[in-house]
Amino acid sequence: GPVTAVSVDTAGSGYTSPPAVTLSGGGGRGAEAAAALPAAGVASVTVGTAGSGYTSAPSVSFSGGGSGATATAALASRGVASVTITRAGSGYNLAYSVTFSAPQEAGGTTAEGRQVLAGATPSSVASVTITNPGSGYTSPPTVTFEECDLAPCLDARGTAALAAAGVASVTVGTAGSGYTSAPAVSFSGGGGGGSGATATAALASRGVASVTITSGGSGYRSVPTVIFAAPTGSGAAATGTATVDYGVGSVRLTDRGSGYVTAPSVTFGSGGGGTGAAATATLRGPTGNTEYDNLYWAQQTLYGKQLRIRIEQD
Repeated sequence: GPVTAVSVDTAGSGYTSPPAVTLSGGGGRGAEAAAALPAAGVASVTVGTAGSGYTSAPSVSFSGGGSGATATAALASRGVASVTITRAGSGYNLAYSVTFSAPQEAGGTTAEGRQVLAGATPSSVASVTITNPGSGYTSPPTVTFEECDLAPCLDARGTAALAAAGVASVTVGTAGSGYTSAPAVSFSGGGGGGSGATATAALASRGVASVTITSGGSGYRSVPTVIFAAPTGSGAAATGTATVDYGVGSVRLTDRGSGYVTAPSVTFGSGGGGTGAAATATLRGPTGNTEYDNLYWAQQTLYGKQLRIRIEQD
């Protein structure tokens, strides 16, 4: 007969989203099912920004999906030092938020915090995907990851690399002389196997006045040399300098970090005046073995440095 119900024998652990369900065997076919995660309560709150100007502990409230969670804040130096969960509540998902009331003193700043659900399993950053390379970068921008969720933890770190790009413009250095017709413009070098850039020159008073890029080409990892054809008669060849419009091509993780429950946001610095680069991070999923995951991300302080211990599986 048809499948009428599925009973969960072992809940497992470490799931941050409902897993796929596959039904097999029994001589039948076509049955489908969907899994749902149990409602969770608030386990802890990590203070991200202590705020300032508090003369008494602010109230703490939670919103997003669940209900019933309550907590109290403790102050230190007129800022929030810690939060104690007085009731976990239930029904919360990973999208909920924690809010502190405003400080009492004029000019003070409101505290901020990060919340952790009961049973949440820490993960590290597995990869970073560039969603928009941006433009105008002359040097690799700095890469900043959002702070990790679980404490103690290690924030992820990475370095950006510029993408191979095309020629954006040519600035005429010396106009040359003796041209009776616009000279051919070509590009040489540029590193990384760049090719395909083309341009046309415009004359004024028998010298090159400007250059128009007709095709930027691609694959240039450094600025190519601009070559103007010499005039047919007596005179001097023009000279010019090219610019290449770089965007961010990739991010190499130098430390995958630990303690992330949701993928952190990725922010790029200016990188020599460039703008617009964007990327998304992907987490390395937990194994589902709680004991292994906890050991994998175990941390302790040793001689003032964070030590991360990795236990390899057989």
